[in-house]
Amino acid sequence: MLLKTTERRYADLEAHLLENHPWGNPEVSAVPITTGSAGYLDWLDRTTKSLAAGALKHGCDLRSAVAGQATKDASQSLAGTD
Repeated sequence: MLLKTTERRYADLEAHLLENHPWGNPEVSAVPITTGSAGYLDWLDRTTKSLAAGALKHGCDLRSAVAGQATKDASQSLAGTD
């Protein structure tokens, strides 16, 4: 599974994955994006900012919001709607 986030958001995502994964030692690693299309990089920035803002607005735990977005993104990707 490939999850996308920004460097500033990685710690929250990692903590959620390690806390909730059924394996004792799941493979969780980061691969930096050193370059990319402007549209993709803009999407990534907007998505992670709006997710954090929505979690704060609704009083949600940011780790839960990250997990929910990851599930939604994965479902859309599998369905070909991303």
